[in-house]
Amino acid sequence: MGEKESSTKGLSALLVPAPEKERRLRRRAKISKPLLASPVDPRFEKEVVTTLNVSRYGIYFETKSNHYYLGMHLRVTFPYSPDDPVNSSVLACLIRES
Repeated sequence: MGEKESSTKGLSALLVPAPEKERRLRRRAKISKPLLASPVDPRFEKEVVTTLNVSRYGIYFETKSNHYYLGMHLRVTFPYSPDDPVNSSVLACLIRES
C-alpha cells in the first residue's frame, strides 16, 4: 500500500453577470408611506398600499391584487391620508411589474 492518496478539496463558484449600468436618472429613497392607487378603468377597485421606495419620477409599491398590468393608467394619491381634505392625485402609468 505504497500509494499516496491525494485529496483535493472541491471548490464551487457561483457566476453571475455583471450588473448593468443603472438606468435610473435619480436615486431612490426608501420611504414607506400610504398611497391610494385608483385605476382609471372603473372595472378595477382602488386600494391603499404602502410604498417601498420613491424617486422624483417613480413610486414602487407592493400589492396583493392581481388586476394591475403594464401600461395601466392610475390616479395616484401620495402621500395618502383618508382624513386629509388636501389629498391630491396625479395621473400615472404602470411601467414595471414583477
